[in-house]
Amino acid sequence: MTTKNEKRYPRISYLDDNASIILKPCPFCGCAATLVRREDPVENGKWTTTYTVECNNDSHDWSHNCFAVTAPAPTIDAAVNMWNNRVEQEHTSSSWLKNCPFCGSEAETISEKNRNTGIVESYIRCSNPNCFIRTYRETDIPLLFQQWNSRER
Repeated sequence: MTTKNEKRYPRISYLDDNASIILKPCPFCGCAATLVRREDPVENGKWTTTYTVECNNDSHDWSHNCFAVTAPAPTIDAAVNMWNNRVEQEHTSSSWLKNCPFCGSEAETISEKNRNTGIVESYIRCSNPNCFIRTYRETDIPLLFQQWNSRER
C-alpha cells in the first residue's frame, strides 16, 4: 500500500515469451518488434494498463537507432493490429515524404535545438496525435527523408 506522498512509477514489462503473437518486422529498419505492457498509476491506488509494440533496434550507435512505437492501446490485440496493419504507398515525386506506414496520415518534420549540444536536430513523425511513430533525431535532413521513405517489406 502506498502512502499519500509516496511517488509511484510506471511498471513496464516486455512480453517476448508469447509465441502465439506474430509481429511484422519494423517498417523502417526491418528489425524484430516487441510487445510491451505498461502500467501507470492513477488515483486511489489503482493502475491503468496499456500495450504498445516497439522496434527492437536499440543500437548503441545512435546513427542506427530506430524509435518506431505504436500509440498505447487498451488490449494486446489492438496493439498488435496497429503494428501489423500497414498502409501500402507509392512514393510520388510530388511529395517529399511518404505518409505514415501505420495509419496513412501525413508525415511532418520537426526541428529542435538540442539543449546539451546546441545543435539543431530534426526528426520525422506521423501527424496523427494518436500515432506515435517517429524517426530518431538527425542533423542530415536528406538522410532523414531517405530513412522515413525507405520501407522494409
